Amino acid sequence: MARKQLTSQEQTALCQTTAKSVNNMIAKNKEAIIQSLPRGFDSFDRMQRNIINAISTNLKLAECTPASLFLSSVQAFSVGLEIGGVQGYAHLVPFWNSKKGCLEAKFMPDYKGLIDVARRSGKIKLVYAEKVCENDQFTYERGTEPKLVHNPEVFGERGETKGYYAVVVFSDGTKDFEAMSMEDVYKVAKTSSTYRDGRFSGPWNDHGDEMAKKTVLKRLLKRCPMSIDLQKAVDADHKVSMGNTEDDPIIDVPGIVVDEPDQTAQAQINQQAKDDLKERIAKKKKPVANDDEDQLDGLSDTEQEAEEPEEVSDENAEAEQAEPPKPKKISNKELQTALKEADVPLEVAKDYLMSKGELKEGEMITALKEKSKKYIVENADKFKQLVNDWLDDEI
Repeated sequence: MARKQLTSQEQTALCQTTAKSVNNMIAKNKEAIIQSLPRGFDSFDRMQRNIINAISTNLKLAECTPASLFLSSVQAFSVGLEIGGVQGYAHLVPFWNSKKGCLEAKFMPDYKGLIDVARRSGKIKLVYAEKVCENDQFTYERGTEPKLVHNPEVFGERGETKGYYAVVVFSDGTKDFEAMSMEDVYKVAKTSSTYRDGRFSGPWNDHGDEMAKKTVLKRLLKRCPMSIDLQKAVDADHKVSMGNTEDDPIIDVPGIVVDEPDQTAQAQINQQAKDDLKERIAKKKKPVANDDEDQLDGLSDTEQEAEEPEEVSDENAEAEQAEPPKPKKISNKELQTALKEADVPLEVAKDYLMSKGELKEGEMITALKEKSKKYIVENADKFKQLVNDWLDDEI
């Protein structure tokens, strides 16, 4: 049966639903994940944001099972390699699992990621990989006095790629290197299951240069002292590079809990969420009434935060004054008035934020109260239009 082509709204909704599922699992396992981070790492929040952003902006990733996205993310956390973002030392790569009949994501460090982990051991001062072209000057000697010299052609055409090499300089000043011809690189690449009928697919097709650098780098790293993190990163990459993508990854993080539905149920979950939201909003298409007032009046103590600024001691007063003033939260009544003037039911505002997966339910009121009355009123039409766009009335 031909697969149904998703509309742009359906694609957006699927990305949001999958990203929210993965985000929930990461949040639920936060303490266990933080314990697994390499020593000195304090970038959990940034790494989490990059992962969720990668999923929410990539339909292929959103079609992967949330469980596989989560487990691959845990692998990235455990070796301290960020997914996407500015550094982009590792990636979540979708692969079709013929055994399960679904797309699954796999953690795959790139060659820069392997270099980053290798340097952290303290035993390696410098490590890099480079390609050699036919018009470059390249000398490679082995024996009792090994030698590698590379003078790239920088002022003219370098010509076709002849091969790749990697160099490592240890903390004591000693050096080692490895070189591979294009024929040798292709021999390794063709052992991957992504090579079929004389053609490459996946990473070897999309990022052949980086995959080749990583191939020669991994061959060199076999002779280097490896930290536990580097060994885990190399093993994970080797499995995926060689096409072993249908087995679940080995996760050595104690206490990890995977309890989200698999991706085969995502479309149903997403549609049900839309239907429920449509029904609730249909009942609320009127100015804020007493039921909304009751919700505001019945907030918990944690949500009814004090509006008056805290008093500061004399010794901290000078430092406090130096800081820029924080925006004052509006009160429950001011929020109620702003929503009424904007003709935005409270339920619409809360459900929109929840549907985007941006906030937990207990944080809805607090987040809305941090907006000024003027902001809510001025952005009312845009706010309601975003809700309508997410709903996609054609479905």
